[in-house]
Amino acid sequence: MAKVLKTFLAALLLLQTACGGGSSGNGTLIEGTLTEAGGAAHRVFRHSEGERIDGVRVCAIDQCSTTDDQGQWGFVLDGILPQEILLTIEGHGIDASAVIEIPNGASDVFLDLQHVEGGAVEVGHMTVDGAEVGDHSGHHHG
Repeated sequence: MAKVLKTFLAALLLLQTACGGGSSGNGTLIEGTLTEAGGAAHRVFRHSEGERIDGVRVCAIDQCSTTDDQGQWGFVLDGILPQEILLTIEGHGIDASAVIEIPNGASDVFLDLQHVEGGAVEVGHMTVDGAEVGDHSGHHHG
């Protein structure tokens, strides 16, 4: 009887987590890719246009992720987010930041970050919960 109850509780917990319940359902997934837009001059490394850049730390609100060999990164931000979030991007000759605007209630944000001439990083495109966001230019700093 105890084994059946444990199995039921484990299944209930798994179902709740999969449906967005529990503490993990309250966060906002921020993820994306980092690519070379072309023409950017690096002090240490040189990337060709369209190349995915690995080994770069992308951080926001005390959460960080390092880009993999496909330039992909991501983390979950918990709690109520401010409308504007400062991203810092450092590594592989890049030392930049960008401010992105996150709509209230967003649960999944995808950012196509592009390293551009002058060392800045811009948002190439942004999707929020699967829908393309029209005004995604963001403020950027080299």
